[in-house]
Amino acid sequence: MREFDEIGFPAGAGTAWRQRSMEEWIQRVQRYQADGLDVLLTGLSPLGEVPASPSATELDGIAACLLDVGSPRQA
Repeated sequence: MREFDEIGFPAGAGTAWRQRSMEEWIQRVQRYQADGLDVLLTGLSPLGEVPASPSATELDGIAACLLDVGSPRQA
C-alpha cells in the first residue's frame, strides 16, 4: 500500500501539482507491475484523474474503492 502524499505535498499544491503527481505515481506503479506486484494507492485525487493521466493506458487494470469516513461523534 502506498500513500499518494508520501512523495511530498508542497505548500500551495493545486490541481496541476496533483495531476503531475498522479502521473508520477502511475509510472511508479508500472515499475511495481513489471515486478508482478499489485499496488493500492490511497489519496484524495478525483478518480477521473487516474485514467486521464498519459501513462494510464500502460496499466494492466484500474480498480477503485471509495472510503467514506464520517466525523467522530462528540461526547
